[in-house]
Amino acid sequence: MKLNKILVPLDGSALAESAIANAMDLAADESTFMLLRAAEAHTLPGVDPTEAQVEVVRGAEEYLASVATRLREQGVTNVETSVWYGPAPSAIVEAARLRKADLIVMSTHGRSGLGRLSPSCGAPPRRSSCCGSRARPSRRRGAPARPDRLRSRPMYKRALVPLDGSAVAETILPFILEIAGPLDMAVVLLRVVQPVPPMAIEGSRHVVTEAVEARRIDAEEYLAALAVELRQKGIAVEARVRRGVPATEILAGACEAEADLIAMTTHGRSGLGRLLFGSVAEEVLRRSDIPVFLMRCTEAEVARRTAREAVA
Repeated sequence: MKLNKILVPLDGSALAESAIANAMDLAADESTFMLLRAAEAHTLPGVDPTEAQVEVVRGAEEYLASVATRLREQGVTNVETSVWYGPAPSAIVEAARLRKADLIVMSTHGRSGLGRLSPSCGAPPRRSSCCGSRARPSRRRGAPARPDRLRSRPMYKRALVPLDGSAVAETILPFILEIAGPLDMAVVLLRVVQPVPPMAIEGSRHVVTEAVEARRIDAEEYLAALAVELRQKGIAVEARVRRGVPATEILAGACEAEADLIAMTTHGRSGLGRLLFGSVAEEVLRRSDIPVFLMRCTEAEVARRTAREAVA
């Protein structure tokens, strides 16, 4: 997966700008940073909004130009800026689609602009089809970094990759291979075995209970096979199995492994908007103190990809 175009939505806050540092850690030398700001004027009924609209667009353009200048001073040469008039959610989705972004990087838990896209405030539209990473400044790292204080070395040294045994979940692995080598990043593969409650067989006195040990062994063998493949490609890999509620165990596993990135697939049917309340991906994103990379993929897409590879 080549990250040729990275879309970074900004709202003027230091929190939103902290996503730029995460984007730089994932970018290749040839990657283009597309800085986006949504602008929208609010006027009283009956008042001509033209002047206010021109003013907010001009202010947004000046702001993005200043951020682009700071990035170029940091050695980032491929920077583009664009202002979209309208609500932030639709602007981000349409910009990603029309500009063919490979990745969206944005911060969570703002209070204005992008903050309305935070899972705690509402889900984004159900139309985006590109990958997305929502970067949240970690409490371990202190206050958000502004572009003029960006790191000169990558922060990602250890990634936790949760897998559930499905081909959809495994689509995150090519991305990990893409960045792990250049960043000298270790990978921790995690499979969470979710407890199965006892089930009574109707019409009998028998109760079917979970084969805990057998399921644990199956999970270990599954991860071991994937770990061998990654090691053959020069990646340092660990495999771990945990038992419990998936989102909770993923977060606990990231803490235990001292990971600074969680990378996983979301089973969305139409992009980032599928990150609805109650999903594992959304809960991990909501509760994580480290950046979370989410890649959209569906079973239908996996089937199409498999068919193309078979023909080739």
